[in-house]
Amino acid sequence: VRMALDQGGDATKWVNQLRDVADDSPELRSLAGLVQADSGDPDVAAKGLESVLLETDSDDEKIRILEKLASLYSDKLNKPTRAITSYQKILKLQPSRADVQQQLADLFQSRGSVEALVETLKNWLQSLAEGPDKVPVMAQLAHAYGELGRPEDARATLDGAYELNRNMLSVNEPLAKLLQAAGELERASELQQWVVNQLRRDREKARLPSAATVAGDMLVAQQDFKKAQRFYRMALQADRGFAPAILGLGRSYAGSNDLTRAMAELEKVAGMSEAQASAADRTAANIELGRAWLASGKGSHARTALNKALQIDPGNKAAVELLNRT
Repeated sequence: VRMALDQGGDATKWVNQLRDVADDSPELRSLAGLVQADSGDPDVAAKGLESVLLETDSDDEKIRILEKLASLYSDKLNKPTRAITSYQKILKLQPSRADVQQQLADLFQSRGSVEALVETLKNWLQSLAEGPDKVPVMAQLAHAYGELGRPEDARATLDGAYELNRNMLSVNEPLAKLLQAAGELERASELQQWVVNQLRRDREKARLPSAATVAGDMLVAQQDFKKAQRFYRMALQADRGFAPAILGLGRSYAGSNDLTRAMAELEKVAGMSEAQASAADRTAANIELGRAWLASGKGSHARTALNKALQIDPGNKAAVELLNRT
């Protein structure tokens, strides 16, 4: 039987002959399982491997079989629950297997089983020694907490990760957002600027416009308009038509009382099509234009801009309030 398996021959007949002449035994059942495992049919192969697993005493051999089973169940057979069971059995034998921990986490993530994902990541962290190896896992755990609507847990996890490694994009970027939401703008802004600079070093041009615009918006909120303009220009160097950056640039000019430049930028966004800018950005641009025209003492121009905002977003409170002042 073993020679037939090694040489790619048909071992089924030899197993059948063995069954005719030999009593049932663990070795015979294992051999029969190996023959099934050699099948080109994934379902038959999986059943064979399960049979071999039952007759195996060696932990190393169990792990080898479980790895094959997990692969069959997750890929060819599309049976994620059984793949999960196989991975969990491996981890009982080898808790420190980072590759298996990640495969298990990915399976829970793909199924939307976020609670199970959190428990898996927490168990993974417990198997790791204190140090920087924990940081990527903590970043995943924080993201999962965010999906569950638990920002406090996400923040605590990211703060812990930051103390272990202060130069991880997967930590600093979400931490900046959480700090911004908590009103801690100064620290959020510092982290977001680090994120932008890291993206530039990594030549992540596709992600740069959004990240640089967020940095600019944080600086505008702190009334650091000159520095904000530098980040908006970074965004526009990567994507010169990026509406949120143009809008932010216009707001920063308005904040520094440079109304001529402010209106020039805001007009660009206000005049964009639906394909070029979101309704929210076009509405905001027209409202900011109305505000700028009012500051310039030109009520009719302000009304035109504000009415355009209301055409896009009927009933917009900010537009209505400004319109009542014209």
